[in-house]
This record gives sequence, C-alpha cells and structure tokens, in this order.
Amino acid sequence: MKRIMTGVFAIVCAGVLCVGLAGCGGGSKSASSASASASASASASAAASSSAASSSAASADEYVDPATINPGWLDSDVRTSDVWFLNGDKSAGGIFFTNAANEAGLSYTKVDANDQDGDSEFNLVITEDKHLRTAGNTAPKIDIVFDDVMTCYDYVNGNFYIRGDLKELTSMMAGKTYKAEERDDVEMTFNEDGTYVETVKGKSETGTWKIAAATVVEMTYDSDGYVEEYRMTIDNGTVPRLMDSGWKYYSLVK
Repeated sequence: MKRIMTGVFAIVCAGVLCVGLAGCGGGSKSASSASASASASASASAAASSSAASSSAASADEYVDPATINPGWLDSDVRTSDVWFLNGDKSAGGIFFTNAANEAGLSYTKVDANDQDGDSEFNLVITEDKHLRTAGNTAPKIDIVFDDVMTCYDYVNGNFYIRGDLKELTSMMAGKTYKAEERDDVEMTFNEDGTYVETVKGKSETGTWKIAAATVVEMTYDSDGYVEEYRMTIDNGTVPRLMDSGWKYYSLVK
C-alpha cells in the first residue's frame, strides 16, 4: 500500500547480510574449517583489491550517485543489517550511513568489530564526479565511491566495503508472492523480470521492483512513479515476511 517512509534508522541485529565469510568449526573438523576460513578470507581480500583497482580507474559514469543510496534499516545491533562490512567480513569493523539534513543527505559512522560506534561525519557533500566526501578543503575523513548499492570504496583509507550480495538478495524475491496478514484481499507478486503486480480488493496495479538495500525491496508504481519501500525479514536464505512503512506485515505465499 502506498505510504511515505518515515522513521529514524538505528542499528539492527536480525539476520543477514548475504555476503559473509565462512566460520570456523571445532573438533576433528577444525583443520578443514580453518582452511575454508582462510580461503574465504583470501577471496574477500582478492575481491577488495579488484574493486579498489576498478574504483580507482573508473569514471564518474560508472559510479552510483550517492544521493540515490538507500541507507536501509538499522535497529538495535550492527551485525546483520545494513552495515557495510570491511571486505565483506562480518567479524570485522565497518561503516553505516543514515539520512541526514546536510547537502549530501547522508551521515557516516564507523563501527568496530565489537559494534562500538567510532568516528562519525555529518558534514558531507557529493562531488560532480559522484564522490561522497567530507566538505571543505581540509583532509577528508571519507572520500567514498559506490560501485553499486551494496559495494563501496573509500579513497581515504583504501578500504573496500560490502553490505550484501545484490544478485542473491534479488533471487530471494524474484517470483515470490506475498499476502497481507491482516486482510485477505491484498497480494503482491514480484515477477522475475523486475515487474510486480499488487492486487487490492480485486483491482491490480503494476510497476517495477528492485533491491535497494540489504534489507529493503523498493517498488515503483507505473501509474504515478510513486516509490514504496518494504523491509525484508531474511531467514536462512529466504524472505518469509515483508513489512511496509505502516508496520503492516505480508507473509510469503509461494
């Protein structure tokens, strides 16, 4: 249903950024687990190096405009929400963004591996070449480019960050149908071609959908271009529930 998204984004512990590193096992499996962990760590490092090289050579046309970045949802804890983890490693530190009343429309905060807030920056601007950076002529705290809505690179510290796997998150929603929990006459189907159909009391409305953040699926209505955000509940690689901005829930039908 069409509503305006409101509320303050705080820090979340729910579930699941879909990019993480392999964990360590115990007992007789410790050697193989350590090997898997080392392999995953190496893969993340390689991905980081590759992205850093690509970011440093990319043109502004290849970057996502920071003004269009959706911060997603952050509730009570950091580990599994829209935190951008260093090299995609959820056991490491990271950064997160929130909406802010500044020129860029975003603020920035570091978090360490223990979920403690660190340095923050609210005085941000967006440059003509699509960098999100500290305003003014002093040495910036950040100078970030977004390769897509899930990956970014900071030129100040040379770090690469990931908050989710865009393809995997998209596949979780593609082809799924959800029904409102409080009424039987509201249903939404997210087609695999990126279109959707919303049916209310037998009347259908169409549009397009996309994953806008690690916790957000965004729907744009064909009729008037209105954009609606639904928060995804992610559980073991599936999205069993959605929640709209009015805190109404929708359950997976098929």
